[in-house]
Amino acid sequence: MTYQGDDGLERATPRKRGAARALASMLAALCLVSAAPAADALTVGLLDDFEDGTLGGWAPPAGNTRNVAGGPAGSTRYLEIAPANRLAAFDAGINGVIDPGVTAIEVDMFRPSGLPALEIRLVLFGPGGGNRWTSTAPQILPGDDNWATYRFSILQADLTQVLGAGSYADLTANLNRLMFRNDTGGPSPGGTPVAPSAGVFGIDNVTAIPEPSSFLLVALGLLGIGSCGTRRG
Repeated sequence: MTYQGDDGLERATPRKRGAARALASMLAALCLVSAAPAADALTVGLLDDFEDGTLGGWAPPAGNTRNVAGGPAGSTRYLEIAPANRLAAFDAGINGVIDPGVTAIEVDMFRPSGLPALEIRLVLFGPGGGNRWTSTAPQILPGDDNWATYRFSILQADLTQVLGAGSYADLTANLNRLMFRNDTGGPSPGGTPVAPSAGVFGIDNVTAIPEPSSFLLVALGLLGIGSCGTRRG
């Protein structure tokens, strides 16, 4: 199911992405047929769901994060991000080589009712944080108290380099950290300063997603495996 947000764009409900998340996990499992990525690579599949009650490695550059009860359908915990100069959180544990099969990061997000909308961008940091790329177009997160799924492309065509002179190839070979940040107006290197009264937003089910054609290949492969099993039975 989908719904139309305050910005007029169609958004997927968290329930709809269940099949996509399952296929992403299956694709990760089926990567045995391809060359194995580097040990710390960003690969297809679920990155964080916060169900263990911890921060999952996420930390604020200048703010507060905490694991709280609640979340979208099927979840019991999520990460709450509170303002302290900026509204942002990063995970330095998501690093290394970006698997070529990963084309986007999906995340469930919400913002409490009555708060002004945020312009959330994904930020990718290269070695030492100096080669920095961010979403050219933000995802608008309305203050409507509804969880929805947002997709952030990590393709070069959809990113803007906001700091440093390193190449996109260097970024994908040496990812240092991944961040979600409120950044209004155009893409900036540091995000938008906010007051303590700016309010919180939540994230959950951070997932690395392959291109749509990869989903189709996985589905066809699973159908083939199932049909082979049926014939043998």
